[in-house]
Amino acid sequence: MNNKAPIVLFFIIIALAALGGVWQSSVFAATVPPVVPSKEAVVESTPVVDVWQEGVVSGSAGASVNLPGLAEIEVPPGTLAEGSKVKVGAVNAEDIPLPESFKDIRNVLYIGIEENDVEFSGELKNPLTITLTLTPDQVEAFKKAPALSIQRYDAEQGKWVRIPSTLSGNKLVIQTKKAGYFVFGSGK
Repeated sequence: MNNKAPIVLFFIIIALAALGGVWQSSVFAATVPPVVPSKEAVVESTPVVDVWQEGVVSGSAGASVNLPGLAEIEVPPGTLAEGSKVKVGAVNAEDIPLPESFKDIRNVLYIGIEENDVEFSGELKNPLTITLTLTPDQVEAFKKAPALSIQRYDAEQGKWVRIPSTLSGNKLVIQTKKAGYFVFGSGK
């Protein structure tokens, strides 16, 4: 019986060491802060969003994605291949690099398109229709401030581009053939 005691003791020590190592690594992992990407990296990758919705193109029907109380995106039939995904998210303005001249941010959207499980970044055959739902205060501000607009980040040019819009009641409507970041606010 005495011959087995050293072997049992050896396995107990190994087991405790292993458990101690796991405990230490989990404590270490809990104390190391996560890596936060730069704002530049956020623009080049899929964003962290507050609200996320997805629509899938089915046959010739196109797709519609709705963020209740914020925006609706319509993809006309024939714009994307069957099974393509349209993802829409509301993004925190602090998470993307906006020009310093851009003030009074009201809404920031990210629209991403996947065809055959690959991020699509080209120009679409037909324009998407983006309809933002505005609060009464935003409607009044839009009527009074010509600088209040919708802009899309053009990654190829590395700048924000103003997109023409139409106000109809409390709906601000734009059409675009590009996906990406869209911001509603005032700026140049």
